[in-house]
Amino acid sequence: MTIKSTSPMVVEAGDVVLPEFQSIGGSYADYLTDLTWSGHVPLPTDVVDYLILKCDQDRAMVSATHDLALSTWDLGHHSPFSCFQLQPKEQSIDSSDQFEEVLVDFENIESPSLSNALILMPSISENPDLTWDDQFLFDHYVRDVGSNMMPVEHARNPWKSDYPALALGRTWGSNKILYHAIISHAAFHLAHMPLRDANKYALIGSKNYAIAIHELRLNIDNDLTDFATTVASILSLMFAEIYSGRSRYWRHHHEGAWKLVESHRSRNILSFTDFTRILMHNLNIARTISQTATGLDQDLENGDVSEATELSTTPSLSAMISSSPAYGFTIGASGTVLDCISKITRLQHVIANQQNDITHHVDETLESILSQLNCCRNQTLGDMVEDEYANQQPSLQTLLERSQNKAFIYATYIYLYRTLFDVPPRSVRGYVAETLRHVDDFFSLSGGNFSIWPAFIAAVEAYTVDDMAAARRWLERSTSFGMGNRESVEKVVREVWRTREERCEALDIDLGIIAVDWREVMREMDCDVLLV
Repeated sequence: MTIKSTSPMVVEAGDVVLPEFQSIGGSYADYLTDLTWSGHVPLPTDVVDYLILKCDQDRAMVSATHDLALSTWDLGHHSPFSCFQLQPKEQSIDSSDQFEEVLVDFENIESPSLSNALILMPSISENPDLTWDDQFLFDHYVRDVGSNMMPVEHARNPWKSDYPALALGRTWGSNKILYHAIISHAAFHLAHMPLRDANKYALIGSKNYAIAIHELRLNIDNDLTDFATTVASILSLMFAEIYSGRSRYWRHHHEGAWKLVESHRSRNILSFTDFTRILMHNLNIARTISQTATGLDQDLENGDVSEATELSTTPSLSAMISSSPAYGFTIGASGTVLDCISKITRLQHVIANQQNDITHHVDETLESILSQLNCCRNQTLGDMVEDEYANQQPSLQTLLERSQNKAFIYATYIYLYRTLFDVPPRSVRGYVAETLRHVDDFFSLSGGNFSIWPAFIAAVEAYTVDDMAAARRWLERSTSFGMGNRESVEKVVREVWRTREERCEALDIDLGIIAVDWREVMREMDCDVLLV
């Protein structure tokens, strides 16, 4: 690796290039001081606290990944704890390329070359007119919030490339909306981190959120010349709501974005760009996951009005999106598993609203779902056997992706049996243990942000000492990422446990045969959490 120096005179020392000191008067420390702090203003105390905290977290992450010889190289940032910019040996980065779009072959999205690729981050140094707070929050969004948005680091992470790059054209239209939306998103994240000045960031988040909403209202009725940026702006506002912890309001933005996509459906939006395709993926994934909590009967006001007209229009749009290449990679699940989750939700709706004999339809659909899930599970087992036979150690990214995918598979079994057959927790205990084991495996290798849905689906059905302990470990980790909705997630899980224990004492029966519907608990708590 190479440590860069601003001095024109260098001397090589092994693999490291260091500045050569020439005595020209004054001390060696004086010579270095000017270089270290040149062009930087003093940092506020709350920012220093945050950077120290991040330094500890980064050290833990490096320790976890060191044995597998994989590292993530930063492009440098405004932090006194990373004064030098590190790059892999014999590799250079041309700053003129930082805003070029990363073109990806979606058919080979899991290619090893992609897992080792360097994410191209827009640099705040290119925008000196930003206020210091905005510079700090923009950088925080790219470095930290962007990483939180996916469970595993990926070269095509749109929150670390496309979103910030588009937001830098912040002086007009949808780019301006996106800029204020991601600043709001970053600020709400910091407001939920262990900082002394959380109120300051909550205020900044609210201010930029209000500006983004105002600009959105001014532009939404105009001819949308930049469809993708407008959808990205609305989704960013949705995540700002999620990170702020204000339950239920996120759904307004999601429904608005969905209706906007429907209105532009005739334009063959999936053929626009890679970024547009990923936006559609994320929008549909959020819809699939949100409907596991509400079913297909949902209303923004009271949650009990059937959207009957939706059933004739959305399946084809959802199918169009979910059938496109690489669907699901941003949440850590395969497109097949997400399709199974969607089918289970829709089948439950059909059963609950049956008017004629639908036994044959139910049997066929159920057989299809189980066949898909069994194929997915067998595929993961086959991959492990193949690695052992070849006597090779999978990469860190492969191990993390497998943990995510396996957790989704086993959690989908849980969702199927609990949703369609209302079986007690004892009947799905094996799937619960497997899901939580893969959650533990993930965190033993990474400090990444494990997707909520599979862990939550298993946690609410946990009743044994070991499974509840594993669920508590996940809750402790999950609530440390600065996402306000995670607090609501924890409350729902603990309320399900409390309800089960209360009924156990009242009925004097085993915990494992007491079924508690977490969706009913969520409704009673007036809580609407997006489990992504």
